[in-house]
Amino acid sequence: MPYNLHFAVLFSLDFFSHSVLPVNVKLLLLTTSMEMFWLDELEFEIRKVVLDNAVKYEGKPNVKSVMGALLGSQADLRQRAKEVKEIVSKVVKDVEKMTLEAQRSELSDIAPELLEPEAKVESESKELPELPNVDTWQKVVMRLAPFPSGPLHIGNARMVVLNDYYVKRYEGELILVFDDTIGSVEKQVETEAFDMIPEGLEYLG
Repeated sequence: MPYNLHFAVLFSLDFFSHSVLPVNVKLLLLTTSMEMFWLDELEFEIRKVVLDNAVKYEGKPNVKSVMGALLGSQADLRQRAKEVKEIVSKVVKDVEKMTLEAQRSELSDIAPELLEPEAKVESESKELPELPNVDTWQKVVMRLAPFPSGPLHIGNARMVVLNDYYVKRYEGELILVFDDTIGSVEKQVETEAFDMIPEGLEYLG
């Protein structure tokens, strides 16, 4: 728990414990206070991600990209995806009004670690191998079959890039199939994923 949120919760607990209000009112007020503190902290974390996204893309943050980063790294937010998206949209509109220099400056103040330059890795350009017996096929058809439990993750993205390479190389076709047969109690279908996954594919190009 962030320090300021931790302090606020402790303060609230101390205040309500010494209050003469009825217990049910105390609980309601405490729950409301903690929710407000949580939303404030969430918006602060979202602002970091939005600023980072804006700096990386010439000052133009993208709601879909930010949502993918948030829900991909914090699975607990998926249950409140609609609420999170509203906050993201609000922050994106605010950050869009800033210059790239102002975005970079604020990001440097609140999350300087995100501005650290990535180490450059020199690598040779290598061509992927041809598909076996491709000359005997009528058409190259590739398939992406993610489980609809959230937005595309890095494993999905890797497969998309690989399949897309061969589809373009052989003028083929890429088919999206939602595989909702492999779920479990811990991994359930999220209805929002049926929109998030196509949006993620569109963003990847």
